[in-house]
Amino acid sequence: MKLLTAINNEVANNYIDNAIWPITSFNWLNNHMLEIQTADILNSDYNALLNWYESSMKTKEVQIEIQDNDE
Repeated sequence: MKLLTAINNEVANNYIDNAIWPITSFNWLNNHMLEIQTADILNSDYNALLNWYESSMKTKEVQIEIQDNDE
């Protein structure tokens, strides 16, 4: 096993490295693309997450392209 890295640094920072957004589901699309469902909110502070959780819990899809460092 080896650590894979996301190609877009902003995506990697928000959803992988710091994991500050709730991920409600995920699905591998192929060997290099991961699709996640995450909270459709503007920021991930405690109050925003609490309001999201207590409301409709609307989500958005985010696709993360994974880079294989050996390729």
